[in-house]
This record gives sequence, structure tokens and C-alpha cells, in this order.
Amino acid sequence: MLAFGLSLTCLASDYFPVKYDSNGFFHLNSGQSEYVGYRPETYHASKPISLLVWLHGCGGNAEGDLWSIAPPASRRTQHYIAISLGGRDGVCWFVHKDTPKVLAAIADVSKHFNINPKKVYLGGYSSGGDLTYRVGFEHADLFAGLLVENSDPFRDTGISQAALLASASWKIPVVHLAHLSDTTYPIAEVRSHLAILKEKGFPVTKIEKLGTHYDADKGAFGTTYDRIHCLLPVMASDSTAH
Repeated sequence: MLAFGLSLTCLASDYFPVKYDSNGFFHLNSGQSEYVGYRPETYHASKPISLLVWLHGCGGNAEGDLWSIAPPASRRTQHYIAISLGGRDGVCWFVHKDTPKVLAAIADVSKHFNINPKKVYLGGYSSGGDLTYRVGFEHADLFAGLLVENSDPFRDTGISQAALLASASWKIPVVHLAHLSDTTYPIAEVRSHLAILKEKGFPVTKIEKLGTHYDADKGAFGTTYDRIHCLLPVMASDSTAH
């Protein structure tokens, strides 16, 4: 039983059906916000599956980012359900207000699919990364790990560094992708804050790539390319589950 009161051990017949659009996406509303998702062909209701919950950056939108967390090139072998949270399309996340949107989406998607409660991952880009750190630490018991791109563990979470660290119920693993010429989240500050996480005992994987805060993809370079090739492979590992 998860902290938000939803049992994930339903029988296959207990799951609510969903409709899919021409892209194979499902669109649902948790009661707190809309969200969009993708269910891989590998899914069967009799077997629990991992879940990736993703938060877009400022100016982004849920459906646009879904393409980068459920990329067409790897969908045939994708072994997790991906959902991209709406409710702040076109603007930034509000770290003081939007935790209920994240928790409600997890609870709601678990009514439709057999989600493994030990393999729920939270991730986000930029402003979405800020909210990922806030929600991921304050509700660490719900997550197997955090996947963040171009953000900072402390700076824009809305609470103090000490309070955020103290809120985590376990040393939740973090995979943080940073770009060396990101002027929004300067690399020196990000390195310093990730070092603090490590010093406090949190397993941190720091990935540094060439690029700025946002770069359009061009060949094997770009913000989305790096998200797909540096962050998504984490979903193939069970080592972060607690």
C-alpha cells in the first residue's frame, strides 16, 4: 500500500480501460491535472511494470515531452510506462503548489495499469527538475530514483537545502544530466550541490555533456538526444529500487 492510499495489487480485470490516439498515446485526468502517456507493447496486466513520471521545463508541454521519454525508435523494446504531466503547459512549475499533481497522476495511472510500486521513477527538465527534487525528496518512499536534466538539487526547490535533505526518508539515487555551457544552471554551482548530495550519502550519477541549457538536436548532439541516450537507459536497471 503506497502512502497516498492506493493498492497496486489489483487483479488484471480491476484495471480501468483507456483509449489511445493515433500516436498510441493515452490522455487521462487525475483530478488534479491532465497527463499523457504511452503503454509499450511489452506490457501485460498480469505483470507489474515500471513507471516513469516526467515533468517538462518552462514553456514546454506534456505531449511534446512524451516523445522524448517514449521515443519511437525504442518503443518496441520499452519496458516501462511513461507519463508526462500536464497542468502547467506553456509555463513553469510551481514548486510550492504542484506536488499534488504529481502524486495524483501516479495514483490515477495505477488504476489503469499494473504499476510496480518499487519501480516508480520521477524525472524532469529545468523547472521540471526543480519540482522533481522537491517531490522526490519529500516523498522519497514513493520513488526508486530521480532522473534530472539541466536543473539543480537545491537552488529553485522553494525550501532550504537543509530542509530538503532532511525530508528524504531514504538515500534516494539521483541521475543528473548537466550541460557544460548551461547559463541557467551554471555547471560550477551544479557540481557543488551534487557533491553535497554525495557527501550526505545519496547515490549520485553525474553526467556532463557539451551544450547549453537547450540545444536543438543535430546528429548525436542536443538536449533531447542526451535525454534519450543518457537518462532513459537508467530505466533498464533495477539497482535503484529500494
